Amino acid sequence: MWGTGNTKALTKVDFVGVITAAPRSLLPMDLRNCPSEVEDLYWQMERYPKAAKYVVPTANVKRYPESFDPGRLCGNKRSREIRQKYYQTWYLRNYKK
Repeated sequence: MWGTGNTKALTKVDFVGVITAAPRSLLPMDLRNCPSEVEDLYWQMERYPKAAKYVVPTANVKRYPESFDPGRLCGNKRSREIRQKYYQTWYLRNYKK
């Protein structure tokens, strides 16, 4: 897992987390009000699997109050479990040994 604070160079990744640092015009859909825990994963992994995804090193990150809201997309244990299972399924399908 890479974050903007623990990388010193542009780093290519398979998935960019819920916070996608890009203008909405570059996204395939508006990620606000996602209807399910895996909507953002679906668009990045299923619909646009070959789109280049990067973590950009920066110290200029601002966390909005919504990122701590208990009602956020991944704000509860069950949602985190659903996301983890979805991600593992995708990851194993694409990186089987």
